Amino acid sequence: MHRTQPAHAARAPHAARGPRGAREQPTTVRELMTRNVRTVGEEDDLGLALQIMLWGGVRHLPVLRSRRLVGMLSDRDVLRRRTELGARAPTSSVRDALQAPVESIGPDLDVAEAAARMAAGRIDALPVVERDRLVGILTATDILAARGHLLFKEGPGEVPRARNLM
Repeated sequence: MHRTQPAHAARAPHAARGPRGAREQPTTVRELMTRNVRTVGEEDDLGLALQIMLWGGVRHLPVLRSRRLVGMLSDRDVLRRRTELGARAPTSSVRDALQAPVESIGPDLDVAEAAARMAAGRIDALPVVERDRLVGILTATDILAARGHLLFKEGPGEVPRARNLM
């Protein structure tokens, strides 16, 4: 297991303030990504990875080998592997369930481009890599939360509608 930080300390500022003090929409991945990402090693036990997900309230863990990204592990990957092995199966490692190779993005990529890649590839989370090092993760939840926050803050008492978020 690799170093983790509390979830409340892991978020980057959502958006800069505009000329009237209103929040502007984040434009780069760096502005929206989660930093200090919870990670696992490929040799770690799958049960430990699941516990990290549950404790951290996350559904995706980047998998590292010598501090370099080698794959991604989702809660669905863990469930699929556990279902394949059955209840009496011996413990297995993260390597047995991870998805590799993994698509990653840079922190200076436009959020709209990242969202388009995620939608086109049906990807829920993209690791953010800079100079061959993991620096964050961008999830579909991050993007939707930022969009919903902006729309909700536009008018008092207005509840955002799903059709307006996209």
